[in-house]
Amino acid sequence: MQVYLGQATDIGIVRRNKNNQDSIGFDLNQGLFIVADGMGGLEDGEYASKTTVLRIKQLVASAKINYQDRKNALIKAIKTANSEIYQRSIQERKLIGTTVTALLVGPGKYFVAQVGDSRAYLIRNNSITQLTKDHTKVQRMVDNGIITAEEARNHPERSFLERGIGNQYDIDIDVFEGEFRETDTMLLCSDGLWEPVSDKEILEIINNYDNPQDACKKLINLANHYGGPDNVSVVIAQAQGTSRVFKVKRKKINIKKFVVPALTALIILAVFITLLFIVIPIIRDILKPKLKQLVINIYEDTIPLKGVTVKGINIPESNQELKSIILTTNQNNKIDTVYIGETILFSKTGYESVKFDIPNITAKIDTIERKMEKKTEIPIVAPPIPDSEVKAKVEPKKLYSKVDLVLSGFTNKGKKTDICGAEIWIDGRYTNKQVSSTKKGTIFQNYKIGEYKIEFKKDGKIIAYKEINIAGTNPNPVYDANAYWAAPGKPYVRD
Repeated sequence: MQVYLGQATDIGIVRRNKNNQDSIGFDLNQGLFIVADGMGGLEDGEYASKTTVLRIKQLVASAKINYQDRKNALIKAIKTANSEIYQRSIQERKLIGTTVTALLVGPGKYFVAQVGDSRAYLIRNNSITQLTKDHTKVQRMVDNGIITAEEARNHPERSFLERGIGNQYDIDIDVFEGEFRETDTMLLCSDGLWEPVSDKEILEIINNYDNPQDACKKLINLANHYGGPDNVSVVIAQAQGTSRVFKVKRKKINIKKFVVPALTALIILAVFITLLFIVIPIIRDILKPKLKQLVINIYEDTIPLKGVTVKGINIPESNQELKSIILTTNQNNKIDTVYIGETILFSKTGYESVKFDIPNITAKIDTIERKMEKKTEIPIVAPPIPDSEVKAKVEPKKLYSKVDLVLSGFTNKGKKTDICGAEIWIDGRYTNKQVSSTKKGTIFQNYKIGEYKIEFKKDGKIIAYKEINIAGTNPNPVYDANAYWAAPGKPYVRD
């Protein structure tokens, strides 16, 4: 099957003087297509969408070629991007995020992963089907029968996302799988397309253009014709067309292609090992010059040394122990048939060992003297213990399993938040306390080491919160958990 690509993005009419927070991406070799719609301000939204597209392309490209590994890599990439963007939002104390809808096309099948309200559509048999479901407040109202799908298109709260990349520590990802046929078309788009342009109009344009690139441009022009209220991005993967193409193939393995070279390599390796361990040592022993007789005298100062042990080093296996060496008190040490250049080791308890290399001569040597000296015992003195270590042993640092928790310094996005009189909830439990002052703070005694989520509620609504982690190595019995800055009880509206 051949799959053809069309892709385009535009700032839109309303945001013509601003940057484009949408990002699109694709990898034809992997059958990968992506649309992301950033949020959180001009630079932050663009950063979030581009980061998500980049991480997905990187991890999917590094995965194995089989379809299942690419699916696993896609899910991992979305979670990696979510963690990276969430950490930046915590550091900068502002909400940063993006939507993402990503498509993988495999042999005769498709896989879609989605977070947010960017959509994926399947066009088949002259009909269009929305595969994804928007993670928005109005979509939940539609699901509960409060409003209709048509009413949701113009609802004033249609942009309120309930799930997005970077908005929370962990993220749930919706996935959709199905058959991808020879005549199918997959379309990914941001809300800049599907809000002003109806599904019927999308279907009509795709059916009227054989080239998916032309269809993308026509869809963007139509969105701008209706006012272009937002950045608009479109990516089309079409099973038949005339634009850029990649082929989705099942990888065939030719057994003969691998077996013959493998057997040849094993035979060559066997021959090489045979030469290395059998033939070469024999040839080396034949060609290497030999000594017929060698006399070595071992002395301590000027006195012949008794009880010396002699061993051969780097000598063929047949002569590992030179048993023909005899050391006597008359210094007549006889060595039969040794090789030039090899080493002999002389050792004796209490003495420094002596290594002797056989000299490169062939004539008989009457006498060679080697001196062996006694070992010098060096007393082992333990190094002094530094004062810091002594003090550490005498006065170990005290650690605490419980601390007093002090709540103070309440802010919300850099501005003071009026939370006096608010109820305090810790890990979902009401503490029977209310905030009396944002400066003096409120103290809770004997809280165990661990993670806590603190919420401040008025009239049952969360007006401020913070997640804290009291480390087990904290040397201070008082933990100041200040700077409460976010208000998750209110829905977040994208720019």
